[in-house]
Amino acid sequence: MPEKVEACVTVNGLCVSYNLRILPVHPDPDKLLLVAERLKTADREPNTGLSVEVTNGLRQGNAFFDKLMNTIPGDVVVLDNEYRFLFVNSAAVRDEETRRWMLGKTDDEFFRIKGKPLAIAERRKKMYDQARNERRIVEWVETSYGANGLPVHIQRKICPLFDEKGALDIIVGYSMNLTDLINTQEELKTNKDTFESAFHDSGIGMAILAPDGKWLDVNKVLCEMTGYSREELMAIHVREITYPDDRRPNKEMVQKMLRKEIPNYTMERRYISKGGKIVHALFTLSLVWGRGESPRFFIAQAVDITKMKALELENSRKNVE
Repeated sequence: MPEKVEACVTVNGLCVSYNLRILPVHPDPDKLLLVAERLKTADREPNTGLSVEVTNGLRQGNAFFDKLMNTIPGDVVVLDNEYRFLFVNSAAVRDEETRRWMLGKTDDEFFRIKGKPLAIAERRKKMYDQARNERRIVEWVETSYGANGLPVHIQRKICPLFDEKGALDIIVGYSMNLTDLINTQEELKTNKDTFESAFHDSGIGMAILAPDGKWLDVNKVLCEMTGYSREELMAIHVREITYPDDRRPNKEMVQKMLRKEIPNYTMERRYISKGGKIVHALFTLSLVWGRGESPRFFIAQAVDITKMKALELENSRKNVE
C-alpha cells in the first residue's frame, strides 16, 4: 500500500509543504519510487505554522491598520493592561525610531527620557486607573506650554476595553489639539463682550432687529427715547412706533438693502413715544448677512435730535418774523 509522508522545502523564505507518496512501482521490488505532490493549501510561513494566505492577510490587515491610524490627524495610542505602549501613531510622535522605542514603555519612562514634567505622566496614570475602575471612557483637557511660551490645549480621551472575563485588556487613547478652537472661542467671547458693552453702554439708541422687523434686542437709551420698557418694546413691532408718514420711505430703503443695492442707509425718522410725543431721530440701519446669502439681522442706531429740530424750527420762525 502507498504511504504518505509530509515534507517541507524552504523557497524564498517560505516553507512549501509537499506530500510524498511512496509507491512500490520501481522495477526493482527492493526500491521505491517517490512521487512528490505539492499541496497548495499547505504552504507555511517559517516558524509560524500559518498558511501563506493567512499570513499575507494578516500582513495586509496590519498594513491597513497602520495606514489608517497614521492618517488620523489626532494622536492615537494603544496601551496594554499595565499601561505600556502597544501602538503609537505618527500624529502622536512624528519620529519613527522614537515610536518603535516607545513600544513596551510607559508614560513615565517616555517623559523621563524626553525631560518632560512627570506630573503629567502621574495625572495620566490616575485617568487610566479611573477608566479602569469605573469601566467607562474618561476625557479631560490637558494644558501645557509650547516653545513659544503660549498655552497648548489638548483634549484627551481614553477608552478601556475588557476581555471576556471582565479584566482590562487594552486602553485606546485618542487626543486632539483644541488650541485653535479654544483661542477662537476666546476671541469670539471677547468680541461678543466688547459688542455687548458697546451696545448696552452706548450713548445713542441701538437695537438688533430680525429681517421681519421684530426686535431682537434693544438698549437702555432707545427705551428712554421711546418711553417703553425693554419688555414692552420686545413685545411690539417696530412699525407700531414709527410715524405713519415715515413708514413707506423706510420700507423702500430696506428693500434696497435686501437687494444688495446699498449696504446701509441713514435718514431722519420720527417715532411715537409711549406718551404720544413725537421723537425725532437720526436713524442708521445696517444689514448683517448670514450663510447662504440670507439676511441674518439688522443693526439700528438712533440719535435723538428732537431738541435740535425744535431749535431749527424756532430759528426758522424768528427768521420769518
